[in-house]
Amino acid sequence: MVTSTNPVFPELAYVTDELKYSKFEEYVKNYDGWILIVDENTNRHCAPLFVKKLGSRPPYLHILHSGEKNKTLDRCSSIWTKLTEIRAGRNFLLVNLGGGLVSDVGGFAASCHKRGIDYINIPTSLLAMVDAAHGGKTGINYKGLKNVIGSVHMPKLILIDKDYLSTLSREELISGYAEVLKHALVADKDLWKKLKSLKHPEEVKDWSDILSRYIEIKNTIVKKDPFEHDIRRLLNFGHSIGHALETHSHSSDQMNISHGMGVAAGIVIETYISLERGMISQAECDEIQEVICSIYGKVPIDESMFSSILEIISHDKKNKSIDLNFTLLKAIGEAEIDCKVEISEINNALRKYSEAR
Repeated sequence: MVTSTNPVFPELAYVTDELKYSKFEEYVKNYDGWILIVDENTNRHCAPLFVKKLGSRPPYLHILHSGEKNKTLDRCSSIWTKLTEIRAGRNFLLVNLGGGLVSDVGGFAASCHKRGIDYINIPTSLLAMVDAAHGGKTGINYKGLKNVIGSVHMPKLILIDKDYLSTLSREELISGYAEVLKHALVADKDLWKKLKSLKHPEEVKDWSDILSRYIEIKNTIVKKDPFEHDIRRLLNFGHSIGHALETHSHSSDQMNISHGMGVAAGIVIETYISLERGMISQAECDEIQEVICSIYGKVPIDESMFSSILEIISHDKKNKSIDLNFTLLKAIGEAEIDCKVEISEINNALRKYSEAR
């Protein structure tokens, strides 16, 4: 992972009817030029709204193929080719309009071009608004492993426009909601209570309060630990197993598991490990399982998949040396990092999840 020693944290701006895109316009005028990076989906559904609000078309546009399978070096290379063709120098701005794929790939491309150019994230999915657009983590998948090539390269500006949420399908909204639930579980018991009372993300009428509280939690943690040396690893809860389930589904004939679905299942399974260690109560475990499964159901896994899932976990970048390091729950709203977990514990938790009704 490539890092800078003194990260400059991005400015965060919320789009309102009054402000519109004035903050964006204030930034881009300081550069020699800028390019808009989208994928096929956001080009179709979000770019027209962006152009309408901005009042003009971007000077340059580059469209990536959609989908996690396209989070590759080839896609980064296509951006570098475009930047080279238009003679983009060091004082050139890259603007990511999209979800996690666009911000991860676009951010990584920006971190490498001319040894680093500035970029802005305008997240269009709930998942990107609450997770991928923040914190400066950029990267690609490689050799079937998720996010193993990348850098920490902070955007200059993160522009949150909740109007883009209206472009999302039900599945995309639910996928992003898993990250909101995770943040509440590791850092904010009151937020968890509020989310629990909603029953389902489709019941949210106005995302403003939830988004601002979530982003406040994430930014507080990231500013204390931008390079994930300690406290930022709290945000990995649910991801050790969640990423493994997601990766396994992409390389098998099983159903394709979204990031949010994988994290939701990972939350439940890693909660089982927390329970077996006596870190949380049975009542808390039951509450978490009930809330998560009422929204996401269950990922279909069976014992024949366990060895593959464990192999993927063993390559997880969150591990130190040969140890399997998880973030586990101490209580709802509180977590502990760097918990060394045994293979037998993971197997037992996977089995419990696969057998649960």
